[in-house]
Amino acid sequence: MPILGKESITKNPYHFFGFLVLAFYFIFCGVYFLERVCYADTAHMLFKIIQSGRFNIEAGRYPQILTQIPTILALKFLPSLKAIVFIYSVSFPLLFAACAAIAYKVYNNKWAPALLVFALIGSVNYGFFHSATETHQSIAWGLLFYSWMMQAGITFKTKKDYYKHLLAGALFAVLCMHAHPVGFFFIVFSVGYYVTERKDLKNPSTYIILILVAALSIIKTSQTEATSYEGQFLSLIPEFPTLLGDFSNNWSWAYFTEESDKTYFLICLVFFIGNLWMLVSGKYLRAAFYTTFNLGLLLFTLLIYHKGDSYVMMERAFMPLAFTTAAPLFDMICLSKKTQNNILQLTAMAFIFLLGFNGIQKKGLFMSERLNYIESLHKRFEAQKVCLKTSQVDMNLIQVPWPVCFESLLYSGAKYGAEKCFTISILNEEEFTNANKSEPNNFIVPGFFGSLNASELNPNYFIMKQLPYLTVSDEGI
Repeated sequence: MPILGKESITKNPYHFFGFLVLAFYFIFCGVYFLERVCYADTAHMLFKIIQSGRFNIEAGRYPQILTQIPTILALKFLPSLKAIVFIYSVSFPLLFAACAAIAYKVYNNKWAPALLVFALIGSVNYGFFHSATETHQSIAWGLLFYSWMMQAGITFKTKKDYYKHLLAGALFAVLCMHAHPVGFFFIVFSVGYYVTERKDLKNPSTYIILILVAALSIIKTSQTEATSYEGQFLSLIPEFPTLLGDFSNNWSWAYFTEESDKTYFLICLVFFIGNLWMLVSGKYLRAAFYTTFNLGLLLFTLLIYHKGDSYVMMERAFMPLAFTTAAPLFDMICLSKKTQNNILQLTAMAFIFLLGFNGIQKKGLFMSERLNYIESLHKRFEAQKVCLKTSQVDMNLIQVPWPVCFESLLYSGAKYGAEKCFTISILNEEEFTNANKSEPNNFIVPGFFGSLNASELNPNYFIMKQLPYLTVSDEGI
């Protein structure tokens, strides 16, 4: 049966609906390609790819290679930075679409496209524009593993087919966990939900995968340095009893409750409907697991991020909940013969996605305003290289200052060309004092990046004149 064939649409309109919302997601990624790439870590990662012409792997997360292949090829054949920025933005939904198609066609998960899109937009606003974060990619691999796991009880004609099936599951588990550590939760959820839904405790695949996950977790933990970003969070786990005692004062709890009727309204709604559906259907064991797992994941996230982080990073932290709350509900709707042609329920699902895309659209206008503000700083000072203090700019628009030097360079290079590119560095007081602003060949980058000369920029996309940075006194700003 073809993926978008007439037969599948006639039998179950949800199948067509899933690919429709996936197409909308792709369109949004194309429309907001500058806003998505010229933002935070994504700008930093693309800059490094352009500079080296090679893959850029952060924190040993090798599955990133797949989303960087189109950009690497574009660098070899396309002189337009605007085209490269566009390709980098849409390379992510291309991978997501491939994962959804495999889950749909190979593992018969007819809700895969819609579930994936909901997991990507159901609990984010800024997060849609944080496109290079590996959490998104881990969700896509998690979808594949979940779809594979729900097929674990089928029979195979030969042992060879069974071993192929088992190898595929192991591969999805490895990709999911190596894309981002949150992949651990997707795997545990998938296994637990399969066991409670099918009551299949004799399937050896379940135990083989759990052993693999345990081994991967031990290896990952042992290789994680305590001073790294992930290591700092892992070191908090022994402190959980203390953090629970002071739970009401956690910044993360205040953030989540504040956003529960906005950013997290959809996942709260889906969680409530999912529980209600299971209880009404008499699926008490499934409901118990579903509730325990999601509340446990929520608590774990709240404790890990008790000190808080930027809004975009907090949204990223809670993204797994969109998948784990929605997956069972979407399955039940799709598989129920009573709901397959129910226009009312299809309309309700369309409304849920409309709310999600509407939130992205509103934030997209803000992100466009943000880029316009960065450009206005350049026009105001009429210099190719500008260095400002955080106290001299609107931080509500800038949000995260350290990547602005890359964001402004990519944005201007894509919009105006190599010769008219510009860079703006925004530093705190200490960084501003220590920065070498008078050296004509210096290109100011974040401390963790090291040092970089303007003459070392890729001349195919950035041509920076040998000039010192323009600085402005607080009185002149």
